[in-house]
Amino acid sequence: MQHANPFPALAGFAAFYLLFLLLPVRLFGGDPVSNHLIGLVAVILTSLLTIRLTGDRTRLGLLVGTRTAGIDLLVGGLLALFLIAAADTLVSLSAETNRTVGRGFPWLEVALFYVPAALHEELLFRGYIFQKLAAWRTDVALVIMPLLFAALHAGNSGAGLLPFVNVWLAGIVLSLAWLWRRSLWLPIAIHLGWNVTIGPLLGHRVSGFTPQSSIVATEVYGPRFITGGAFGIEGSIWMTVVETAAIVFLLYEITCVTTPPFRLFKTSGAPEAAVARPGAQQEEKKREKA
Repeated sequence: MQHANPFPALAGFAAFYLLFLLLPVRLFGGDPVSNHLIGLVAVILTSLLTIRLTGDRTRLGLLVGTRTAGIDLLVGGLLALFLIAAADTLVSLSAETNRTVGRGFPWLEVALFYVPAALHEELLFRGYIFQKLAAWRTDVALVIMPLLFAALHAGNSGAGLLPFVNVWLAGIVLSLAWLWRRSLWLPIAIHLGWNVTIGPLLGHRVSGFTPQSSIVATEVYGPRFITGGAFGIEGSIWMTVVETAAIVFLLYEITCVTTPPFRLFKTSGAPEAAVARPGAQQEEKKREKA
């Protein structure tokens, strides 16, 4: 099926988003909490308005049913916990690490900052724009949106080439998560679980942002390419390894696995729950002709 050129709708989306974002940020923003709260409201209004004006049937992968959303939230959170634990372990084994008991879990900060940040960024980078691009050219969507996602973090404390590459890889992981399940709840859960595990749980900086408190207070000493420096472990070469492994796993799940027990989800588990394996569309066309 040939999809129409998505760029006029995307240009309108960008214009509405900037309209809803820039003035409120100038008047009421200035700190990360306010900026993400304003950004979340802006991207919600922009998505709804764009879908209404274009007559689009895009559902953003949010209306997938309670059971599917719950499964995706659980799987996303556990996957994020596993990936960050793996990266943290590799960093700890290759650099001097000092851990002490922290000041506790920052519930208010998670509610006011981490949750709105994950929702805002996923609706912006895996929501309407990504899904329109993916319907047109999936490869283009998998390149452009993760690059924009990385560019958003390029001005953070401790940013550099390796942190940029790692955030770009993280963007690919999150994009593939949407393609895997066609549900926005999975990348939202991965994103939120990722940030909360790094900061409030383990006490690392989150993309250069220092959490107010954490369950564990962690200090890591060593070369910047190992520890991530001021950017946190997301700037470590070990994060590159972990994210690359996650990308390989998701690509395998999406394109290669068609039968249990290795496939984690049934294709019918959610609306448009999986991307067809290579050649499936051609086979379907042949059957229709026959």
